[in-house]
Amino acid sequence: HEQGFGDALQFCRYLRQVKERGGWVTLSTRQELVSLLERVDGVDAVVVQSDELDSNDYDLYVPLLSLPLIFGTTVRSIPASVSYLSACEERKCHWRERIDQESAAGTLRVGLLWAGSRYGWNDYQRSSALEEWLALREVPGVSYFSLQMGAAAAQAAGCCKEWPIIDLGKDIQDFADTAALVENLDLVITVDTALAHVAGGLGKEVWLLLPVLADWRWLESGETTAWYPQIRLFRQEVSGGWAGAIQRVAEELVQRTTK
Repeated sequence: HEQGFGDALQFCRYLRQVKERGGWVTLSTRQELVSLLERVDGVDAVVVQSDELDSNDYDLYVPLLSLPLIFGTTVRSIPASVSYLSACEERKCHWRERIDQESAAGTLRVGLLWAGSRYGWNDYQRSSALEEWLALREVPGVSYFSLQMGAAAAQAAGCCKEWPIIDLGKDIQDFADTAALVENLDLVITVDTALAHVAGGLGKEVWLLLPVLADWRWLESGETTAWYPQIRLFRQEVSGGWAGAIQRVAEELVQRTTK
């Protein structure tokens, strides 16, 4: 594991190819990811990242983000043809019951996340405020679920009278919970955070809101990404301004719910 949660979630897809080269594969990662990543194909063991690993136990070490280079990855050879993450069935059942109880019958079930960790180096660019998303409240036939965690989650309470959003973020324990929850949604709409990689790795439909200066993995333009074929990109038109991108999201949602 190196860098952020999203990086580990994006590049663990290469572990299957590592295993195919032979040997015992141990993944060292953050505690919050262990329960989810121990289900990834190609992993024999998952341990919590620390400085206590005995170098005598391993023949080779490699950072996850070095694997694309080792395997000679190009845009055309990114391993993105199958879902490489999976959710625990027991947890999926738990969240299914919760979402069934909280959503209106026959509605599109949409998960929202509008802000990343404030400790991220580019958080001032990628994060938004929930009040900037109010155009979505006018879309009929949608049940909205907040997957937001951290300080930004409190913004949902401030909008609850104008826009009822069901808060699930407070009950998420780890990334395995996130995956199980997402499996019970029809669509995830998020800014550039680890949630996009969870949902993308599960093969779920994601609409990803990006700043003008997007992270390298999303390239400089385009509405699609070779990393996740089912992710659609909605880019800012003006740096710091989310109104245009969110309005396009709202228009696309209307088309989805009125078909």
